[in-house]
Amino acid sequence: MPLLRAIPTILSIGGGIVFLEIFMFKRIGNSVAAIPFGILLLIASFPLLFWNEGRAVKTARALAEGSKKVITIDAGNVNPDFEGQLVHLSGKANTAETLTDSQFGVSTNAIKLRRNVEMYQWKEKSSSSNNNKNKTYSYDKVWSKSVISSSSFNNQSYSNPSSMPFQTSILQANNVSLDAFVLPSSLISKINNYTAIVPDSSLLASLKANPSFANLNLEQQGQQLFIGYKGSSVNPEIGDVRVSFEQVLPGPVSVIAQQDGNSFTAFKAKSGRNLSMLRVGSLTADEMFTLAVKENNM
Repeated sequence: MPLLRAIPTILSIGGGIVFLEIFMFKRIGNSVAAIPFGILLLIASFPLLFWNEGRAVKTARALAEGSKKVITIDAGNVNPDFEGQLVHLSGKANTAETLTDSQFGVSTNAIKLRRNVEMYQWKEKSSSSNNNKNKTYSYDKVWSKSVISSSSFNNQSYSNPSSMPFQTSILQANNVSLDAFVLPSSLISKINNYTAIVPDSSLLASLKANPSFANLNLEQQGQQLFIGYKGSSVNPEIGDVRVSFEQVLPGPVSVIAQQDGNSFTAFKAKSGRNLSMLRVGSLTADEMFTLAVKENNM
């Protein structure tokens, strides 16, 4: 009905019919052309869906098998009777190592030390109107953890630095114990309960004395260190940077893995999936498997 009502209007404006008909059939043509692409996309997605479903099923079987075979042991005693068995234990993850961010001079006795870096940059936004015929661009200043390339900006007068002056980094202790056991790096990597290291006056003083930071505006901004090349923490400029530091301190963890001497390796289930779990805190085996099943079902 809307098309029939439109016909007299179209005819009454003479040459306008050409534009409107072309527009109408172009829309239809675009829709028709999009159908094969949509079908191909749907077909291509099936293998990925089956692959994901297959992984979830295998993981579920591995967790079910593991929950029946796991043995809770004493973390303070390496018992050879449990060699090659799937074991569960809780204890304190600890290290004697001191991790040092040599570029900034931040040191801590910790399992991990992370440096987070953000740079003040331009970000382009686009919006369309009138059926995508009119496109407008706007530019905002934002803090970003990665470089925002300005080479493809519609307005080239907005320019960002091509690289970050400092990089985000993570230092991890090589030797981390779990009471009488030694944690492999694969399990250490799962300990991610970071807490902030607040920059203090001594850090600012040491950085200001460092030639690498000469002529830069260094300020403490809450839990962050502001590094101004042109601006201040109150009025930052493009290219200015802010840095924060975080640490993972020694503390309680729980592990489910295969005992391998005084350390651990992944337990290979009958489904082919590997079981090697670590959770921060003191959890029972049942609690750990319950959480793992819940995550697998998400």
